[in-house]
Amino acid sequence: MSGAPVPAALAARLDPLAADAKAFREEGMDVTTELCERLLAEGVPGLHFYTFNRSKATKEIVVERLGLVPGRTAQPVG
Repeated sequence: MSGAPVPAALAARLDPLAADAKAFREEGMDVTTELCERLLAEGVPGLHFYTFNRSKATKEIVVERLGLVPGRTAQPVG
């Protein structure tokens, strides 16, 4: 939507799934989770997401996949 080019590695993962909304969403969440894990492993103090009022996938990534508490700086759940 912004006109910025999509990195080739990301396009290679997502383009084959364009006709399957469920698989596309899952792969997109996998890519995002991997990026978040890498950033946290490299020491970023927190993550910020722009959800545009569509936060379900973000909540799934943050809470279920990363085990973080939303609104807190890299605090594991539990």
